[in-house]
Amino acid sequence: MVYRHFPDQHALLTACTGHYLTQHPPPNPATWMEIADPLRRVRTALGAVYAFYRQTQGMLARAKQETPVNPILAKLMTPFAAFSVKIRDNLPNGWSDDTPPSPVFVAAIGHALAFSTLRSLTNDQGLDDDQAILLMVSLILSAAREPASVTRQ
Repeated sequence: MVYRHFPDQHALLTACTGHYLTQHPPPNPATWMEIADPLRRVRTALGAVYAFYRQTQGMLARAKQETPVNPILAKLMTPFAAFSVKIRDNLPNGWSDDTPPSPVFVAAIGHALAFSTLRSLTNDQGLDDDQAILLMVSLILSAAREPASVTRQ
């Protein structure tokens, strides 16, 4: 019956995804990117992103499960992945004046921003969102102090 209104699965999933994101828009990075203090900016960003994840966790979990087997959904989720990368790549701004951020530092921010990280910390480890943010800020601070290149032993 639903397919009577949509010519194919792509049109159906596009409509559903668009409607859902209209009802549950992701956080606007402009709200935290103007915060001069990088530590406060990261805390604010994580708070906003985690609140969005909390609000949409059921749908995000299903989408994460379905994207490997549904190429249409995978394509529709590409902007969401790009959104996460954009946040990850902009949050290191202001931590250092003259040196580019190390890969470890960028990875720590990316890990902190991952939906799977929040789910692991809250669902599996029993933390609340504020505790998860505190732990991820500690990880990011530690990574910020690491030298740009770390040798393996």
